[in-house]
Amino acid sequence: MNDYNFNDNNFNDYNFHQENQPQNPERKTQSRKKNRRPLRTLGICALSVAVLLSCTLSLVAINKSKTSNNTPIAATASQPVSASASDSAILLTDVSDIVKAAMPSVVSITSRALVSNYGMDDILRYIMGGGKRSMPEEKTEEVESGIGSGTIVGYNDKELLILTSYHVVEGCSSLYVTFNDNASVDGYIKSKAEDKDIAIVAVPLDDITEETRKNIAVAKLCEDDVEVGDGIVIIGNALGYGQSAITGIISAAGREITTDNKTMSLLQTDAAINSGNSGGCMLNAKGEIVGISEAKITDASVEGMCYAIPIKENLDLIHELMGADSLL
Repeated sequence: MNDYNFNDNNFNDYNFHQENQPQNPERKTQSRKKNRRPLRTLGICALSVAVLLSCTLSLVAINKSKTSNNTPIAATASQPVSASASDSAILLTDVSDIVKAAMPSVVSITSRALVSNYGMDDILRYIMGGGKRSMPEEKTEEVESGIGSGTIVGYNDKELLILTSYHVVEGCSSLYVTFNDNASVDGYIKSKAEDKDIAIVAVPLDDITEETRKNIAVAKLCEDDVEVGDGIVIIGNALGYGQSAITGIISAAGREITTDNKTMSLLQTDAAINSGNSGGCMLNAKGEIVGISEAKITDASVEGMCYAIPIKENLDLIHELMGADSLL
């Protein structure tokens, strides 16, 4: 910033010779005052601009410092929490380790049902005979009637135990389980709690080959409460295409949902639960089962509202259904 010298002698540089001027002290004083005003105004303006600029730069530096120290790590809802992460590191983006560890414990469940099949020729002969002939003997056959998912949660000395939703196997005449290596083995309903829509499917250990046993695993049931916002992974046989994984968060807990004349307290999630996912597992960041995939709202005006049966609230019931001799 320039220094302005208002010394009267500076006027001599401009050849203002006093001896050639009329002696009028009053006029001279006024002239000096008029010449000082532009310089004084310019000095004040320059000083103001400098102060304003200095304050602005200081504020920018402060804000930059705050931003660099407090900016949270970008995250998505699908990430597991790292044990060494700071408070600002909420979630990670990669869930491949969770999926890789859980896949061997997830199975597909296909139910069968008996259907009547008289045969068209038998029916025509009955009609053409005017009802004089006896009604043809009913023929039945077993056909695949539904698909779902389940998770291996334990075993005993004779059976492998699989947790699923009861509606996946409800009304079936028989069922079979397909493991992670695509091997299929017949199973059966060991126990069920219809009001909670929970069932345990058993597969005889003797029917499982040694090769398949090497490729399956037992998942762990979570004994802790979940919180809204927790990241989750859902694995299941969506649409019967085979096992697939999808991520989301816990959107709400304790949602009262009424289906089939029964009211259930469920976990709400934004992860898609499609046909075939039912009975599959909802996993937390540790790979533990926190829920059993249950249902979704299919209204055209609704998106991202799916539900799972909570494990924590039904833990004692699940252990009871598995049996006292089961190993986890």
